[in-house]
Amino acid sequence: MGYLIHILLAVVFLAVAEEQPMRGSVGAIDTGDTGGTEGPGGAASMLLPWAVALLALVPYAAASFVRRQSLRGRFRSAEAGFAFLHWSPPFLSLPGLLAFGWLDSVAAWTGSRPSRVEWPDLDLLLALAPFVVYGLATADARARLLEPRGARGPTRRFHARLFLAALAPVVLYVVIAWALGLARGLRVNVEQVRLFGAAFGAGMLLLFVIVLPAVLTSTWSTEPLPAGGARDLFLAVARRARFACRRIFLWRTGRQMANAAIVGVLPGTRRVLFSDALLERLDDRQLAAVFAHEIGHAKRRHVLSFGAWALG
Repeated sequence: MGYLIHILLAVVFLAVAEEQPMRGSVGAIDTGDTGGTEGPGGAASMLLPWAVALLALVPYAAASFVRRQSLRGRFRSAEAGFAFLHWSPPFLSLPGLLAFGWLDSVAAWTGSRPSRVEWPDLDLLLALAPFVVYGLATADARARLLEPRGARGPTRRFHARLFLAALAPVVLYVVIAWALGLARGLRVNVEQVRLFGAAFGAGMLLLFVIVLPAVLTSTWSTEPLPAGGARDLFLAVARRARFACRRIFLWRTGRQMANAAIVGVLPGTRRVLFSDALLERLDDRQLAAVFAHEIGHAKRRHVLSFGAWALG
């Protein structure tokens, strides 16, 4: 949930940046006789991507601040610093877009300025690239803060996978829409004919319902739960509850989280995940209760509600 809000904020900030005028025409250069400033293609603006990259150091500075405050017993300050660390990716993208002209730099490289209100193009992903870098930097800084040197890998991978899994639907939508937009006739019909537009929207929604469970289980570190033991227990509970799912997965979190999840709306695409830490800590009766809880999410259509919220 938290990373979806991160993405929403990043898109809102991108919309704010799109409303700002360009600093100059693409490819404009300083002639030297007027003392003018370069456009996005000029020499001075080539420094802007470096300024955007330097912001990736902020999460590490925040993590260092949290560590120092914790060691000094200033726990409220440390808690505030950790909250800043968690929310830093979208808010770091804002100065990159507004102060350092990232969209102008993208326009200089691609020949067009990214826009979320026009037909999706791959340059939209490039516009979101700083946000992705800041998200991965935050995952690394969090691991360095919370774990000793030899144990940082699992924590880093776990948070990076959660972040990328939340981002995967956005990337999937942009890539599919861009590919369909290459057929100019289809694109014009979708943009201009309401029936085609409605069919396109319904088709994209159906596609997401079908493929998102597979995308999420592929982005997270998962594997089918081995036969026997917990798997046989879960299948027995499913039969008694008349519950159907495609597969039950072991969710490898590096023992970072004891949790379970259910993804997928249709029985043919539905998947239930149990984290490694959860399977290690609970006995059979407790695991059966957790599985019944996940079945309750499906029976009460919570998955559909959350999916609609996420797609919205």
